Amino acid sequence: MSEGAAIVRDGTGTIAIAFTQKMNAHSQRGTMTITLSVDEPVADQAGPAASAMGKSLNPAVRNSLETLAGAEQRAAELREFEASALATPGRLGGWRFNHDQANAPQLS
Repeated sequence: MSEGAAIVRDGTGTIAIAFTQKMNAHSQRGTMTITLSVDEPVADQAGPAASAMGKSLNPAVRNSLETLAGAEQRAAELREFEASALATPGRLGGWRFNHDQANAPQLS
């Protein structure tokens, strides 16, 4: 996989970081280029933080975006499950939990 990052300082205290990735031959998936604008102090602190994780800024941001995307997917699946569970009438055939019956001594 080929990737790169270009940092452009505009002189206003904001920098743009353009991340590019090309198609991964193993997954056959294309990737997109994203341009982020962040305040210069944020980028200046993010670089060393990414280095401390053993990554450059590009993979660190990509991992964060992948985590965010996964969290959204899990939240959507949970909403779908909840809607399905609430719409299902159940399969108890009128049976109701009875505390006394559940705690009655069992005869062998």
